[in-house]
Amino acid sequence: MKLGRLRPILLSDNKALAFYYYAKCAELDEGSCQNIIAHGFFDGSFEVPANIKESIYWHTRAYRTQLNYGCAGIYSSSSLVHIAFLFPELSDENWKEWLKRKNELKKQMGNNFRQKYCGFSPEDHFSDYVIHMLNGEKNTKLLQLAIASSSSSIQQKMYQALLENNDLDLAYSFFLNRSLSSKEPLCTSALDLLLVSKHVKNNSVRKNLELYFSNLENSECRFSRTVIKYLEKDNTEDTNEVFKKVDA
Repeated sequence: MKLGRLRPILLSDNKALAFYYYAKCAELDEGSCQNIIAHGFFDGSFEVPANIKESIYWHTRAYRTQLNYGCAGIYSSSSLVHIAFLFPELSDENWKEWLKRKNELKKQMGNNFRQKYCGFSPEDHFSDYVIHMLNGEKNTKLLQLAIASSSSSIQQKMYQALLENNDLDLAYSFFLNRSLSSKEPLCTSALDLLLVSKHVKNNSVRKNLELYFSNLENSECRFSRTVIKYLEKDNTEDTNEVFKKVDA
């Protein structure tokens, strides 16, 4: 069962039917379908209950397909970096192990034409930088990679504001400028800046970014909004330690 044949089902309004066929496709070890199912279990897409352990399971299976299905293995290993960091008690693997595996797949990708879509974007480098920062490590090389890989001067200035002066307010102003001219919501950048704002206790930027997400349609930025939902949980609950890191 090929993913291309399932696209009309995905575009239909019958989410239950779409999930059924994607699950069948995923069971046949089609990495792209496994990636889609994994995201569905994380954020409750296809009207299925969110289940982070199921998401980890399907992302892991998608990763094991390596590069056999385009970017699927890299996408899932990248998701597992974040999920293992956010939910260490649910993951059998450390986030740094998943980061290592993702980078190994990226090396295998080499100069393939898919490279710009498979974890080499400025957003990907910035996300990795933010996770390191929340873990108490300032990996400026990742910020430099984000700047070098960006074709947007405004985006470059956003990263430079953090690299040169650690100026989150200035970085947010460049984000806002870019978001006003973007046809699509800047889901990943908004989430990463929100995580940074919570970590450094910049309440002004945090509230503005929370407002940014609240003004989006329900179907937009589902992964980011799901992470935010968990971040809003009471830190006294027995969830995980990362929220305390983010708010540290």
